[in-house]
Amino acid sequence: MSKGDVEHSSACSDEEEKERILEFLEFHDMKSSRALEAITETLIPSDHAVASELLARLNLVTQVGVMPSFSDAGARTGYLLKRMIHRSSILAALFLKRETSVMISAKMEQDVCRVISLGGAGGSDAMAMYLLRDYLKSKMILDVMVSDYEPGWKSAVDRLVPSLSVAGVKQNESDRVVFATCDVCQGLDEVANREVKQFCRQKVDIIVFSYVETRIK
Repeated sequence: MSKGDVEHSSACSDEEEKERILEFLEFHDMKSSRALEAITETLIPSDHAVASELLARLNLVTQVGVMPSFSDAGARTGYLLKRMIHRSSILAALFLKRETSVMISAKMEQDVCRVISLGGAGGSDAMAMYLLRDYLKSKMILDVMVSDYEPGWKSAVDRLVPSLSVAGVKQNESDRVVFATCDVCQGLDEVANREVKQFCRQKVDIIVFSYVETRIK
């Protein structure tokens, strides 16, 4: 993005902002739907009954204070089908709002943007960053770590970049999306967070933890 684009983003009216976000969401829906199809076709098929039970338990997390298990592969696939596109669109659209557009535009001008997604499940936040970069026609390199307490999400995260390519999302040969297990209830020096700590030894530009914050309050 050019300096003029940044200034326009910060000065646009409510109506212009709304139109821009709606245009992006249409682009996002088209690309993410195809990518999600490519991701899930290589995973264990969705178990709709178990996935529905999992989603119901997630809605009770703030009341009971205990996270449900994502160990069932069919439930994970069902979760992706129900939530991945929505989660990705929320984050990406947030970055297009006036309050954050100047910040994200500056990041898009960097050579490399390093992002860590805490509680990132199958990679919805990483998907958001890829689609936003493609929409804004940025050439920056994305270095993303998706971290979650459920190791089974790795299979979906490993499929993310190839699936985005299938959807026609432009790639940079130096891009990287990696998965690591983590435990946000333990300190960064604990063994459970070793890979996250290693990633954070270099500057991290964006930390996404919105769902984690909701679940551990």
